Amino acid sequence: MQKGQDIRPEQPLQHLPIMKLPSLRNAVLMHFGVSLAIFLVLVYLMIRVWYPGALFTMDGGIQGLSILAPIDLVLGPLLTLFFYRPTKKSVKFDMCCIALVQVLALGYGIHAVYQQRPVALVFAQERFETVSHSDYRASSSDLIELGVEPLALEQFGDNSPRLVYARSHTPETYGDYLADLLNGLPELRERSDRYLPLGDGRTNIEKYALDPESIDDQAVIEVPAVSPADEKVVNEARYELRGRYGMAHLVLNQESFKLRRIESLKQP
Repeated sequence: MQKGQDIRPEQPLQHLPIMKLPSLRNAVLMHFGVSLAIFLVLVYLMIRVWYPGALFTMDGGIQGLSILAPIDLVLGPLLTLFFYRPTKKSVKFDMCCIALVQVLALGYGIHAVYQQRPVALVFAQERFETVSHSDYRASSSDLIELGVEPLALEQFGDNSPRLVYARSHTPETYGDYLADLLNGLPELRERSDRYLPLGDGRTNIEKYALDPESIDDQAVIEVPAVSPADEKVVNEARYELRGRYGMAHLVLNQESFKLRRIESLKQP
């Protein structure tokens, strides 16, 4: 130490400012805002990916939203309203518990909705029918238990839902079909072991095209959307499509025999 050096007592450290917690009203509004943002993302996924177009109304999309909306938009903010108090010593612990409860509940809801999405549009006997992911997995397990090897949907293309043809029994083997049902095998629309590419069943499918003169004006929802380059007039054929909660018309390009759109029928 040099002679004459000024010796001063060490200055006390300044305390960091304490973060002020939001009021109850602001906390509820913030929680609702975050929940709303998550909900809008889920709605987009359901409408555009999991339940595209008319499938949203006829095959479980609306029912899925009725599960997710209360969990995401009501449960979380309501728990915050009841348990959040910025002056409580356990406020951080309470908010962690609220977040955990909502995440677990929302995760269960998303899983349930995702499992019920349609993964295949199957032409079985006289019309197209939807098959959900959960039904496909359950029927595949049943087939394996009965010694039948199911087919993977991935081999029928990358688009979802896949369009496939379920090879039907001939009149001579219809008794075998009834025997299969009695022995616990799934219905034809869920018999993935009998799935074929749609074009392989074209001759049989075209027999059940709807008469254009018998079709009234329809409200059209396109799945997938027709690109500008494909807006030219093409020959089309309509077929019945049965979902879990309604009916629609599936429209195929008669030349390429590929999906053009799905027409959602007007409500009576």
